[in-house]
Amino acid sequence: MGERKYRINWGETIIPGLALAFGMAFFFQTRDAPPTVMYWPLIAASLTALLGILIFFRFIVVKTEEPVSTAPKGIETRMREAKKMGVVFLGATAYLASLSYLGFSICNFLFMLAVCHGLGGRKWVHNVFVALGVTVFLHLILIVLMKMNLPRLDLGWLMI
Repeated sequence: MGERKYRINWGETIIPGLALAFGMAFFFQTRDAPPTVMYWPLIAASLTALLGILIFFRFIVVKTEEPVSTAPKGIETRMREAKKMGVVFLGATAYLASLSYLGFSICNFLFMLAVCHGLGGRKWVHNVFVALGVTVFLHLILIVLMKMNLPRLDLGWLMI
């Protein structure tokens, strides 16, 4: 049995990169906050980092049987990766632009759904469950536990 090689799919590291950038911006903006206020954000950041590391080593680092090629990538491969990154960038821009109109949770769900599909998730059921799971997790952490005042969509009988 041959030795397995590992390679990193750098095109899919844009999501952890965006999450890290948002997290760093949050902690930079709240650098003068007292330590007692930062209790829940630090716990949420720690859990998110742990989950991110697990996802990184499970889905982004890929085991291959064949040796990793050092040959330059073809133009089609580069265009496909650029398209994926463009979808994520446009999704992040649309997310920020519509946040005040649709609310945090709905925007987060739609953004995660678009990103999952844009990064190659072809099973819509799987994409919906991942997007819903991330949305519920962030809603519980940020709105319920931390009681952050994030934009919400007011439907009269329901505030999301």
